[in-house]
Amino acid sequence: MPRIRCRWQISPILGVKTVRLAFLILALGIVAMPLRAEVTGVLQPLRAVELRSTVNGRVTFIIEPEGTVVSSGAVVAEVDASVQRARVALAEVVAGAKGAVTRAEELLKQAEFRLERIARARAQGAAQSWEVAVAEQAVAVAQADIGVAEDELSRRRAELGLELATLEEFTIRAPFDATVLNVAVDPGAIVDTSTILVELGALDVLQATAFVPVEWATALSGATDLSATLESGQPVTARLRALDPRIDPASRTLRLLIELPNADGTLRPGEIVTLQDPR
Repeated sequence: MPRIRCRWQISPILGVKTVRLAFLILALGIVAMPLRAEVTGVLQPLRAVELRSTVNGRVTFIIEPEGTVVSSGAVVAEVDASVQRARVALAEVVAGAKGAVTRAEELLKQAEFRLERIARARAQGAAQSWEVAVAEQAVAVAQADIGVAEDELSRRRAELGLELATLEEFTIRAPFDATVLNVAVDPGAIVDTSTILVELGALDVLQATAFVPVEWATALSGATDLSATLESGQPVTARLRALDPRIDPASRTLRLLIELPNADGTLRPGEIVTLQDPR
């Protein structure tokens, strides 16, 4: 076996172990190549929500099928609100009843007319001062009765607003422009406030969480874009959304979030994306 002669300049920083490793590589003919890691993540909607009802009851409407695109505020589910609609109808009648206010206003007119007559009689010496005082008190009471009637009418109108707001709770609406990802119940199902009705997701931008080697930290510092590859092999550029400054002590990894634009809808949630080593 031919012997290998080498002349070494040993740095104190490298040490004896490094020299032995270099000698072994030369002796065995091994070519040292830098290791480059690849990390994968699963694409998910950047915004996703599981919609539930805030009231218990029977489902009368549910949006179908999965894949339906909905706009913000669109109705995606309804719970039977027949009883609540009856409450609203009753509250509307009560809130529209102005009889008490009208009666108080007429009583005030009578009290003011009586006070005027007594005041004229007093001026002619035909009435006593105490009679004027009593008439003035009657006017003040009639005015107060109008205030009470108006306050009661305001309270009834507020109750109507409360009943209308409660009625709205029976209708579940999309909180943002989204796509229906999952319809969890059927019409006629009895649900409570813990039951998931519909899952929605905004698919115009997808995100993925990945755990990368701590050695990537320097290369990722200040970076905004990362090279990545889809399952199909198509190369894409992902935007670095966030990098967790904490290192997992067990795996020696950092958690990062990336985003991929998906305006054309070609990317699908659940697809695996592979991040390339940025070093």
